[in-house]
Amino acid sequence: MKINNKIKLGITVGIILLASLFGHSANALTDEEKRELIEEIGEKCQQELRDACQGKLEDLHIEIEGPIDFEDPYIKHLCFNAIDSQACFDKYWIPKQTPEGTTDECGNNACDVGENCSSCLADCPCSSEKVCQTSDSQADANGCVISEMDLTVTTDKKTYSPQETVIIQGSVSDTKGGLDGAVVALEVSNDIPYSATASATADSAGNYRLEFPIPSNITQAVFTLSATTSYSSYPSASQSTSFVVGEIGIQLEENAATGEPFIGAAADGTSSLDISISLPGCSKGCSNIKLSQPDIGKLEGEAIDVGGNVTLDSTGAAKITYRAPDYLTKDQLTRSLDVHQSGSKTWAAGVPLILTYTDANDQAGKIESEILVYRPPVMLVHGFLGATATWDKMSTYLRGEKFDTYTGNYGATDQSIEGLSLVLKNDIQKQKADYANANIKLAKVDAVGHSMGGLISRYYSHNLPDYPDDLRKLIMVGTPNHGVSWTKKITGSIGAGWYQAHRLPAEQLYSESSFIKTLNSGESTGAHLNSAIQYGNIYGWPDDWVVSAASAYLNGVNSVSESDVKHSSDISGVPAVAITEYLNTWEQVKNWLISDIYQPSLKGSRAEVYKYSGDVYSVDYDSSGGQENKLTSSPTKFDSWQGLRTGSDATAIVHLTIDDLPWGVIFLDPDSEIFLGYLSPQLVEVRLWKGKAAFRSKQDSHFTVPVNIKRSENGEWWKYSPQAVVTGRNTEFTVTAGENIAVHSLEGELVVNTPNATKEGTVLAANKSVAVDGEEIVAINPVSQDDFWWSTADDDFLDSTSTDSWLNKLISIGQGIKTNLMASITFIIAIISLLFFIFFAVLKFARKKIGIGILMLALGFVSFCIFVGVTWFFASANVNLEKTNNEAVTINENNNSASTNTNTSVKTDSNPTKSANTNTTIPTNTTTSTNTSPAKKSSTVTVAEYGFTLEVGEDQADKIRPVAIDPGSFAEASYIFCYDTKEENEEVIYCDPGEAPVFSVDIMTQAQWEETATSSSGEAYLSMAEKNGLYYIFSHPSDTLPSDVPATQDFYNQVMGSIKFSD
Repeated sequence: MKINNKIKLGITVGIILLASLFGHSANALTDEEKRELIEEIGEKCQQELRDACQGKLEDLHIEIEGPIDFEDPYIKHLCFNAIDSQACFDKYWIPKQTPEGTTDECGNNACDVGENCSSCLADCPCSSEKVCQTSDSQADANGCVISEMDLTVTTDKKTYSPQETVIIQGSVSDTKGGLDGAVVALEVSNDIPYSATASATADSAGNYRLEFPIPSNITQAVFTLSATTSYSSYPSASQSTSFVVGEIGIQLEENAATGEPFIGAAADGTSSLDISISLPGCSKGCSNIKLSQPDIGKLEGEAIDVGGNVTLDSTGAAKITYRAPDYLTKDQLTRSLDVHQSGSKTWAAGVPLILTYTDANDQAGKIESEILVYRPPVMLVHGFLGATATWDKMSTYLRGEKFDTYTGNYGATDQSIEGLSLVLKNDIQKQKADYANANIKLAKVDAVGHSMGGLISRYYSHNLPDYPDDLRKLIMVGTPNHGVSWTKKITGSIGAGWYQAHRLPAEQLYSESSFIKTLNSGESTGAHLNSAIQYGNIYGWPDDWVVSAASAYLNGVNSVSESDVKHSSDISGVPAVAITEYLNTWEQVKNWLISDIYQPSLKGSRAEVYKYSGDVYSVDYDSSGGQENKLTSSPTKFDSWQGLRTGSDATAIVHLTIDDLPWGVIFLDPDSEIFLGYLSPQLVEVRLWKGKAAFRSKQDSHFTVPVNIKRSENGEWWKYSPQAVVTGRNTEFTVTAGENIAVHSLEGELVVNTPNATKEGTVLAANKSVAVDGEEIVAINPVSQDDFWWSTADDDFLDSTSTDSWLNKLISIGQGIKTNLMASITFIIAIISLLFFIFFAVLKFARKKIGIGILMLALGFVSFCIFVGVTWFFASANVNLEKTNNEAVTINENNNSASTNTNTSVKTDSNPTKSANTNTTIPTNTTTSTNTSPAKKSSTVTVAEYGFTLEVGEDQADKIRPVAIDPGSFAEASYIFCYDTKEENEEVIYCDPGEAPVFSVDIMTQAQWEETATSSSGEAYLSMAEKNGLYYIFSHPSDTLPSDVPATQDFYNQVMGSIKFSD
């Protein structure tokens, strides 16, 4: 484009005026030369103005279509001031004042036009570090420009692994080239904080090089590298760069034992692994960083959200925690490793870790890793009358279920139970060491203790002074938690050798030993348990031929009882399966190992001499013998391991209460003595030493009475055996001790065992009586309640529903309101309704409407009472349900008609004969005739007051048996009815391995039933019944029935139609 003529004229005039001012300095030029020079300068300045105008419009983002119109006033204004006319003229005018070809001394003058500036540098005032550039606007008055050094600094790469060496290199130069000998000072720093300095000298080409080893303690950091150089009189120059230290990928926590990363962790409820994510240099340049959420276990930490999004720190790193699950299912265990270097497999679940991200170049990245999760090892701890072989079959079963079992040896020496707990501690440490050496993080193990092994484990985990908190679960099998006071003759003779060889632990097993008392100290408050451990308890009912169910029972521990089991396979004379070799035991142990063990509430127990007449004495025992104390008032507390003796004309009534509910009554005749043993919700042991006593209990409450057995004075309990043991079954009965033992069943039925019995003893029906003479049991004339002094005592203790005070009841109701949603809602409504009517009553009173105000108060009171009544109903139901859940389950096979074993002779007193077999049922009448008709049986399951009965029919009565199972959160209680078979040549009854039950019943609350009804359970729904606010759901697994189960609809219709509930 052409510049406007007016602007051009203005510039020319301006230049001429300037030229005239400087005319005295241009004497060397002719007028013509001056004119030409001025025109030349004018053209050059016009071009500069044109370029400056264009640039200024662009800077102001003013877009002009076509040529710029300089007539536009706005553009004219902008362009006229675009350049400095004076500066433009000076730039072209002054250099022309020295005639061409002259070489004046520089002095304060500039070099001549066209002359090589370097030729006059020697005379020019510019120093050697400066360059004479007359046309540079930054030059000083002498045309000298300061020459700067050029400094570079780089590293051989941007990302380094820990302990690598960084190569630092660069150059120092000026416009002429490299500066030989220039010194470069270097500083390496990060925000840990860390700082180091070094220096390097440039070579002849101006290059330098330095090595920096990354400190070994720095594994993740961003470093800043700063370089500063100085040389002669040059001004200093500085540059900086950065590099990153850190591994790219996913790194698992380091195992201190091996110095290597862990490969996995145990699903022990505690173990977790730290995960380090490293994407060096990715803290700002990357996006969409995600770590896949695992199906097994979970990821936690501030650096990851619920969606798996990961936030990196300034170094490109993140710390995340993997928390292993509490349990693993068998089908999740698909990987194996020889953890113990023994050739055996330890199974694990593989948990993939997948990290995805998008880098700064918008490229997708993916990093994969894996964590292996193992079940914790199961310590199998045997007891007395056993060795490592005790666990052979169960260990095989558990290994088949992919558990890692370890069987220790705890019977080789005469060590105390405390000493054996140290052996267990050492065995657990070995297991933990094996896992650590395999780079598996393990914090806790599970333990299954049989017999004394349960006591060893209890002492280890609760009483050992330096217990390392490494036990998660303790499952006891046939454990004498309250010791042993006597033994049956067959087990006493079998164990005599063991007892003599291991006197120290044998004496500690005595019920009254200091060890047992210390171990169970604080049982009423829960102080006998370790709150960090889940406990399970499996024992024989009513005993396993060594350990009584009452001794095995442990307050506050989930318990399962099994009938027809013996303590050990070493008891060869008893035709029953050992409790450690029983399939039900195996399955219960497995279920407890793979799920939380429900902990029932503590049950308080209390015995008291409610009433007495005459001289009655309580007897306290210690190592010196018994100390008698005459009773002076009633009621008087009566404790376990105390005796009670009546004088020649005295009587006493003892009340037993368990879990604040009336449990049983003992009526003690004159000149009699009892010794109170174990108290449990199912069974109470009372030893009858002399005289006569009557025993009355509620349903599901049972007395067991060893007769004619004294207390061991030296702890040698294995030498003491009773002459008879009477166990009630929902009964009222009397027992007379002494030379002529007599047993009278007044209500229900009971079982009488003789000293050498190897099977369940004689079953005695109601209104029947027998005498025991050695191994012979003979029928005698029955008696009635009216024959006893206590028939007129009018003791209605068992008829009451609770011994709670009103205060305790109110406290229980308050707890029910807290825990029951409907109770809470109705209680809130009651309060709101009362306040509502009170508010309006106050308003009416304020307005002098007294009658309406009183009416409002009355309505408020009535509504409050109605809603409180509803609240009481829901809260009471919740309290009753809580008690129901805490009740131990009793499972009986009821015999509804009298029968006799055909191999046994039963005679009256007039014609006594010896009996070869004591498995006897007393006939309906007392003659010598024998009723050989088959019995019609029914399976009965009772849960507190919400009981039900199923009639399965005569043909199936011997095969179908109810078994209580852990309901979890699915229901309040659950039972399966197993279809039993018998092994050939053995009296062993069990549920077929791998086969489902014939049918099951789940007892649910309304909320549980509604949730179940809307989900798929995989079972065929048969029937549902509602009773007392609970729902009884009957079902069967239709696709897994054993081949010989009568799976016909008629059969199920018969069973479902026979449901009967107790009142």
